[in-house]
Amino acid sequence: MLNENTIPQVNAFPPIFRVASTSCLPATNGKGVEYKVKLYHDDVQMTVSYSAAQPDIRLKVDHLVSVRWKLPIVYVEGAIQISRLVLLEKPVKGFNIFETVPPRWVKDRTLIHRAKQALDALPTNLHQLITAVLWDGKRFCRFCVGPSSIEYLPALKNENLLHTVQVTEIVKLISPHYPTAHQGIALASALLHDVGKAAGYTANARDVWELSERGRYVGNRYTVIEWITEARSTNRIMISDKEYLSLVHSLISAPNTEWLGFLPPVTEEARILDVAMRLSDEPNMISLLRKHKELWGTKHITSTNSFPNLQSLISKSKSSKIA
Repeated sequence: MLNENTIPQVNAFPPIFRVASTSCLPATNGKGVEYKVKLYHDDVQMTVSYSAAQPDIRLKVDHLVSVRWKLPIVYVEGAIQISRLVLLEKPVKGFNIFETVPPRWVKDRTLIHRAKQALDALPTNLHQLITAVLWDGKRFCRFCVGPSSIEYLPALKNENLLHTVQVTEIVKLISPHYPTAHQGIALASALLHDVGKAAGYTANARDVWELSERGRYVGNRYTVIEWITEARSTNRIMISDKEYLSLVHSLISAPNTEWLGFLPPVTEEARILDVAMRLSDEPNMISLLRKHKELWGTKHITSTNSFPNLQSLISKSKSSKIA
């Protein structure tokens, strides 16, 4: 946190911050309002203040902003005096959005570092696409904070982000064994495959995660396709039709589910994602089965219909941590 003794030069500040908190009070002179806003970036956390003619109802917690500085820099009553904040409503090319994940979302900063590395490994156009999909502050927060599942495993905070990072790291390990695959599409599909859960789950009044209306009626797979299509068109991201179709196929295909109407994975990128997802999920399922000796050693599949008592055991396990 900055103070009057540690203020760097303006060109040393990050270009983008996330709003951590904001207050807006009438100006002491009776003209306009006075803002005091806490800003977060991994490299710099600070409080700024400025005057405005009227409140800006668009400026909210978790939104991304850039600072318009007032020189020379003056530090008054715990805040740096600036000219104003500019709300960034469009994604900024080349910016790593994980640099602005505050600790109140994710305490595990090693996990955030791993997420930043995964995003930076993407080609420029796919980096821009994922940044655009996650640009909305509330959506990005729910993606980072929310659970990976509420049906088969305990709903744990940050589990969706952790699972996404794990799948992405596995893709990076195995994709070189598919030399003709599009490495960027494989990695992008890993980062995006569960982003739709940001809208698929919601916390109720008792702070318990449950399916949202979108999760119940649309589903995570189709939600993320909707977001990708919107981000591609509204931000003029240069992704070829071939890349787009490969990415979409990776996200909507699933093996052994043709009877449910899903397409089997037929591209190398889709097969890479399928292998990575199964490798990521396997340890969790094994840990669950290990807790219940009557199921240990039994070949399991995704459907719980194979084990009549598995669903009840899973339900009991939701209140306890996996061993």
